Amino acid sequence: MPREYCVGDHVRYRPVEGIYTQSTGVIKEVIVDRQPAGDTGVEVKASERHPRYVIQNDNTLKETAYKGEAIDKVVTPIEEER
Repeated sequence: MPREYCVGDHVRYRPVEGIYTQSTGVIKEVIVDRQPAGDTGVEVKASERHPRYVIQNDNTLKETAYKGEAIDKVVTPIEEER
C-alpha cells in the first residue's frame, strides 16, 4: 500500500512523469474525490484509495495535484540543503 501524506508535509517529488527531476514543496490539500485542483483547475480523478496531493512548489509557488507515486519522501530542512 502506498504511503499516505498529510497537509503540511514538506516533500520531495517528481513533477514530470518518466523524467527524473526533483522538486520540493508543501502539501496544501489532499483530494479524495473527483474535483478541480491546483492553479489550473484541471479536474483530477481522485478517490479514498487513490488520493491526489496538491503541492505548492517551493520555487514557483504554483500549486499542482500529483499522485502519491510522484512523491519520493518527506524532507526536512537539513535534507534540502544537500
